[in-house]
Amino acid sequence: MSAHTDTIADALRESRPGISNLDSQEKGKRRRLSTGDHKSNCLEEQIIRALEINNKLLNSQLDNHDKNCQLDREQRKENSDVLMTALGKLTDVLSKIADKL
Repeated sequence: MSAHTDTIADALRESRPGISNLDSQEKGKRRRLSTGDHKSNCLEEQIIRALEINNKLLNSQLDNHDKNCQLDREQRKENSDVLMTALGKLTDVLSKIADKL
C-alpha cells in the first residue's frame, strides 16, 4: 500500500471505531442487514394486508349490523302500529259497551 492509501484507511478506522477494515466481512454484514430489512418489510406488508382484510371484514360486519338494526326498528314500528290499532278498536268496543250499560 502507498502512504496515501494508508492515510485514507487510518482516517476511515478513526471515523468508524470498532471497524478495523473494509473487507468482505463488512459487506456480509450489510447483506444480512438488508435481508433482515427485507424480512421486516415482508412482515410489515403481511401485517398491513392482514389489517386491511380485517378492516374490510369489520366494515362489512358493521354494515350488516346497521341493516339488521334498521330492519329491527321497522319491525318494532310495525308491531307498535298494529298494537295501537288493536287497542284503538278495543277502546271503541269498550266505550260502546259502557254506553249501553
